[in-house]
Amino acid sequence: MILKKKFNIPTTITIHGTSFRNNLCFENGLQMIKKICSSVDFVICVSDKLQSILNDMDIKNTKVIYNGSLMQPLTEDIQKKPFSIISVGNLIPQKNHLLLIKAVEILHKQYPYITLNILGDGIERERLKQYIVEHHMNDYVSLLGKVENEEVCKQMKERKIFILTSINEGFGIVYIEAMLNKCITVGTINEGIDGFIKDSINGFLIEPSVTAIIAIVEKIFNSNCSNLIDRGLSDASKLTWQNN
Repeated sequence: MILKKKFNIPTTITIHGTSFRNNLCFENGLQMIKKICSSVDFVICVSDKLQSILNDMDIKNTKVIYNGSLMQPLTEDIQKKPFSIISVGNLIPQKNHLLLIKAVEILHKQYPYITLNILGDGIERERLKQYIVEHHMNDYVSLLGKVENEEVCKQMKERKIFILTSINEGFGIVYIEAMLNKCITVGTINEGIDGFIKDSINGFLIEPSVTAIIAIVEKIFNSNCSNLIDRGLSDASKLTWQNN
């Protein structure tokens, strides 16, 4: 805003998720967002959801440009581990990992071979670990901590379903990485990834709840999702930084 005022040159800003949502909670933050966005030429949003929020604030000089991925699409046919689920993300409350763990606990009664690997670290780690231990889930739920991108890619290649029902998400490039690795990808409806993931076409969108997670996993386990996987891979392959 200051650069625009001083030099009067074309100016853009990019809106991401977390800090933007935090500022919306405060009146002075809301007013500053409106002031800055109205002063620049374009506001670039990383998701349709963020654009919708700005449009509702009567900010119209917006354009959606999704994030890109550097990960290469999986081209070979790999035998995925049956009944396997993976989730990747910081272990913080908004990622809703505990909901996923509780859903898998219930699913385990019907699908005794089900497994869940969670990659990431954060303030929720001890709480999640405690729940897993107290509910005797160590045999089929693993917290693998923060790992390098190569290990994330390896894990995704082996796993059948990717689930992350996070909230207040700007876009979430990890969903794209899962689709690039031929995971059946499940995200949160009305959040950042909604708009790129088209429900039942290239992935699934659900409410962040134990009941919804159980229902979608049961649906996937009892369905042939090959067309959805292929469409997800095709759509995600277009999201390179070069293209964007």
